[in-house]
Order: sequence, then C-alpha cells, then structure tokens
Amino acid sequence: EKEDMMITYSTSSVTGWKTVRMTPYRYYMNEIRDIGWITFILLIVCLVGIYGISFLIARKISGPIKVLSAAMEQVGEKDFEVSVPVCSNDEIGMISAGFNRMVINLRNLFNRIVQEERQKRKAQIRALQYQINPHFLYNVLASIRMIAMIHQDQEVADIILALNRLLRNTISKAGHMITISEEMNNLKDYITLQQIRYKNRISIDYIV
Repeated sequence: EKEDMMITYSTSSVTGWKTVRMTPYRYYMNEIRDIGWITFILLIVCLVGIYGISFLIARKISGPIKVLSAAMEQVGEKDFEVSVPVCSNDEIGMISAGFNRMVINLRNLFNRIVQEERQKRKAQIRALQYQINPHFLYNVLASIRMIAMIHQDQEVADIILALNRLLRNTISKAGHMITISEEMNNLKDYITLQQIRYKNRISIDYIV
C-alpha cells in the first residue's frame, strides 16, 4: 500500500519454511522518536541535577572561603577580635582553625608590643624628668661660679667647677664603662671637695 516496510525473515531448520515479518517504518520511527524524547528529558534532568550538586558543593566550599576572606580583611584593619567558625574537619576547617590560632597569636603579640611601647614611653618620660633636675643643677652651679668669679673668689669658683664636673661625669654619664683618665679626673674633683670639708688635712698620692 505504498508504505515503506522493514522486511525480516528466518528459515526453519526442520521444514525449510521461511517466516517473513513486515513492519512499517513508522513503527520504528515512533520508537526512535520516543527514545529521543526520553533521552533528551533524561539529559535535561541530569544536567539540572549536576548543576544543582555543583552549586551546592561550590557554595559549601566558597561560603567558608568568603567568610575567611572577610575575616582577613578585618585583621588587616587591626581588628584582632575576629574569629571564623570551624564547621568541618576538612581542609577548609583546618585552615579556619589555623586562622583563629594565628589571630590569637597576633592579638597577643600586638598587645605585648603596645604594652612594651607604653613602658618605653614611660621610661623615656622618666628619663627626661631625671635629666631636667641635673641640668637645672648644672646651670645653677655655673651661675654661682660666674658670680664667684665676678667677686674674684677663685677658691669658691674652683670648688663649684669641681662639683659641677663631678656631677656631670657621675650622674649624666651614659653607660657603665669609662676610661681610667676619666675616673682619675672624677677622683681628683672628689678629693678637692673633701679637702674643703676637712680643711686640707687629706694627703694623697696617685700611683697609676
């Protein structure tokens, strides 16, 4: 009936008869079309499923990374009180735990540095305060010596000069080591002052 047909046959080994089957092409085409639609629908479902699973996995991975990145920015702004939640035991969880430990160490280090800087500032202020009084004393002694020299009192001027030198070399001297010659000069100034107290009754010989 002018319709394309698929013809198949088989021969019986007993009788030798041939069995012939005639199947319209449209039957196969319908089957192929149905299989195509089923395959297409399964492909779409698989793609949607793969996309959904990939989205969930990416979100599970990128979410903690975004939180960690935001926490790092806060640390960059000197906010050492930040911490990130550790929600898993995988690599991201290990990185988060390590980040929290790092922030704690940075906070302790920062606090220690701040405390040390405060102590250093206080020590500098105390040092300046300690320097003010000796300098004031040196200036006063220099003024008294000038007055003694104006009144032509050379003995008082020499005494004040010896005292001023001794104070400068002992109070304002930096470090713990001095030369022997500097120590000898200090000793001579000290003896000069003691000679005044004991009315020149001290006899001294220097053997160096």
